[in-house]
Amino acid sequence: MQFRIGRAFYAVLLSIGLAAALAACSGSSTSAGSPVPTPTPATSITFSVAAGGSTVLFPGGLNGSLQFQAATAGAGSNFTVAETNSSPPSGIPAFTAFQPQLYFTFMPAVNTTFTGFPALTFTFNAGFVTSGFQFFVAFFDPKNTAAGWQQKYVGPGVVNGQTVTFAAGTKPVTFNGGSTYGFVLYGVPTVGPTPTPVPPTSALYVTNNAPGNPNRNTVLIFPPTASGNVIPNGSISGPLTLLSLPNGLAFDSNSNLIVANGGGSIERFAPGAMGNVAPAARITGPSLVAPQFPAVDSKNNIYVTQNTATGSPADSVQSYAAASNGVKSPSTTISGAKTLLKTPMGIGLDSKDNIYVANNGSNAITIYAAGANGNVAPIGTIAGDKTTLSNPTGLALDSSGNILVANGNNSILIFAATTTGGNIAPTTTIAGNATLLNSPMELSLDLNGKMFVANNGVTGQGANSVLAFLLSASGNVLPAQDLNGPLTGLAQPFGVAAR
Repeated sequence: MQFRIGRAFYAVLLSIGLAAALAACSGSSTSAGSPVPTPTPATSITFSVAAGGSTVLFPGGLNGSLQFQAATAGAGSNFTVAETNSSPPSGIPAFTAFQPQLYFTFMPAVNTTFTGFPALTFTFNAGFVTSGFQFFVAFFDPKNTAAGWQQKYVGPGVVNGQTVTFAAGTKPVTFNGGSTYGFVLYGVPTVGPTPTPVPPTSALYVTNNAPGNPNRNTVLIFPPTASGNVIPNGSISGPLTLLSLPNGLAFDSNSNLIVANGGGSIERFAPGAMGNVAPAARITGPSLVAPQFPAVDSKNNIYVTQNTATGSPADSVQSYAAASNGVKSPSTTISGAKTLLKTPMGIGLDSKDNIYVANNGSNAITIYAAGANGNVAPIGTIAGDKTTLSNPTGLALDSSGNILVANGNNSILIFAATTTGGNIAPTTTIAGNATLLNSPMELSLDLNGKMFVANNGVTGQGANSVLAFLLSASGNVLPAQDLNGPLTGLAQPFGVAAR
């Protein structure tokens, strides 16, 4: 066994011998320095799906079992589990993110739905190093081969000696008849070397809002293509930054990073800022109590939402001039009964600087004319049962003016650019178990047509992660990127901005 590991674990592996570690995984024994044994041939077992659940032992070389949950569709049909050890199943690409320990497949005879993903148990032979690692199961969906392997589909597992267990899933999962679904068990080191920070020209910026987390007053920085359990390239953190409960993020047209500080300020950091650096500008004032999400208009004026749910005296949208610095009063404030604001969160502006706001408390998107100020009515409201809006959080507009909304019910909705209001259905919905959406918060679009979302969920599938989807994504699809794991430092990520 050889994971991508830090020096400390590399020494451990050397002490037991790489060949011996591989042998332990395959169930064979060999002396250090002898050839690695040939993996056991693929084996399989076919069982009849039970309506009340089924327990199946792994058929191959690794001791393990699967506890399938109750079947709501497909009961009585045949279901095959096959194991191919360390070799990828036929027709499924190799998993290259980390060293695979066990490949296995599900092959249902008919469409079969379980109330949750099965509970899994794996027991490694003596001598196999489990300490210092977290274990996950990745997933390959034959219906979405372009997405490749979905890391962290299940996990991390609970390690107890040589045994790793994964709790059953809580969301229904369907496997289509005649398809072959690929899975792989793999391990990730819990510590690793810290890379030398390099200020990025394009990057992904993320804030956390887990109470008490050491990264709470930090903006983490990742490569824009980051996926899996990877260490950040760097961060903006330290006393000089003046970061205090940072929430949402945005970029202006000069690539300055705008941070809405829940502690009562707005900060602007120069392009490429990293480390313990002072902001280029900091806006404070009696009107800034707990800004949530920022946005920037065509003239780089900064807009932020505030709401009573997070301690502000009123639900509002405030704007500040692009050059603002120091103690300032807002240039405009949208607030009052006519505005229909109710727990405003996500905010975005279109090419005409019209203002779009996600109202978490009323399941509505309100639209205001450019420059709106005071107790003014919206020029449009998207609301009603057809919209499927449910406690919306993040909001963004793409270059075509389409409206993208993160929904509190673990979905992303896209409304056409021509939408000016009304009870209208979204043109696209991204939702379902495969998406890994879990309490999505801020949305951000990069310059290459990818949509990033911060998963604020604490537990469960997709928790504590940042996902990326192509703008063409629709339905129950896998994310193109899944940034998730202990090395990332993510803990209830809230804000995300991609450049």
